[in-house]
Amino acid sequence: MIDLDYSNFNVYKKAVMKTLHITASRRNPGTMDEQGIPAYLEGSCWSRWVFWRRTYLASQFISQRPAGGQCVDFGCGPGVMLPLLASQFDIVNAIDIRLDLAQDFAKLWTEHTCQNMTGIRYYDSLESADMRPDSIDLILALDSLEHVDILQDVLASMNRLLKPGGHLLISGPTENLFYRLGRKIVGFSGHYHRRSVYDIEKAVSKLFKIRSVKNVNFPFTLFLVMDVQKR
Repeated sequence: MIDLDYSNFNVYKKAVMKTLHITASRRNPGTMDEQGIPAYLEGSCWSRWVFWRRTYLASQFISQRPAGGQCVDFGCGPGVMLPLLASQFDIVNAIDIRLDLAQDFAKLWTEHTCQNMTGIRYYDSLESADMRPDSIDLILALDSLEHVDILQDVLASMNRLLKPGGHLLISGPTENLFYRLGRKIVGFSGHYHRRSVYDIEKAVSKLFKIRSVKNVNFPFTLFLVMDVQKR
């Protein structure tokens, strides 16, 4: 068993990267790009730092909250946040249009670390998830809201699910010139991005209270990480 300290992000990151490498080795090249696995493992030190920085900022927020309750990982992708979320929450609702990567990751994580992830429920959409209104403490939406078709409808659903005072933690790309240039350098087209994080911030402000906004700079702002709260 690996002695895994979830409060130590570098230790957590190392274990996640090991599990992602195993996941990638069992898949055909090119089938994992949209879920972001290559961005965590490949490319320059610069591009990997930017991607992991968002994850680090989210993990700091998650680790500082009281343990227990229920959360949602909206657009969970390959599942890199699931071990941390499972260590902090009683129930984790993992949502993604493609769940096989997250489910494989969870299985491989248990094999690699000998630590089970309990309380995870998998759903292919927010609408299909078995969750009551005012029942969720935290919704995590890391680089997912730029993809959805009707943002306002998704935000309204999230607002209904959150408990009064519950939090929505968002990260998203600025889509500025430097971001687009960096995206081309690492080989992503980004054609499926429907909006920037600034568009998301504007829409979010209509339903939620924005508590903090952090920039991911290298040296220009490429992503924002926002903590917003249900009013």
